[in-house]
Amino acid sequence: MTRKSKVEMHECANCGKQWPLEKLKEIKHLTERVAPGEIMPSGECPECGAVCHPVECEERSVPCPHCGTLASSLDTKDGNCAVCRPS
Repeated sequence: MTRKSKVEMHECANCGKQWPLEKLKEIKHLTERVAPGEIMPSGECPECGAVCHPVECEERSVPCPHCGTLASSLDTKDGNCAVCRPS
């Protein structure tokens, strides 16, 4: 049985979108946004500004460069996922 490798992504606590670490913003007012005993956030969501925490996902899933939604494949013509692909 082959094990699928994992890649670390960071999920927004508000909108639920997932981002690679390099896309996250620096957390503003960190001490006001983290309670004692809470898992330390890894960054701030570039879309909505809420904090993000690390999650593991399968390597085949990649974030859409336009909306951040994880997709197993992106449209090869425009690079969009099924969520933000224009109809």
